[in-house]
Amino acid sequence: MISTHVGLADFVAEHNAGWVFDLNAVALKNAIELAFSQKEKIAHIRKTGRQLVDAHFGENVLIHHYVDMYANL
Repeated sequence: MISTHVGLADFVAEHNAGWVFDLNAVALKNAIELAFSQKEKIAHIRKTGRQLVDAHFGENVLIHHYVDMYANL
């Protein structure tokens, strides 16, 4: 659960990897209630979250990104 002000908010929303909320008390309350009610989504995130993070931000991905970036300099 992250606010729309966090840099990864679009990633989380795009991959259905959590709950994104506007940064105010009512929106946070609603997001918590929604998350609490979505047991299947929580189970899915627990099951696939690590693979999702590794696929997009894992060591090999970052190494190739930086090698390509420096090669293009």
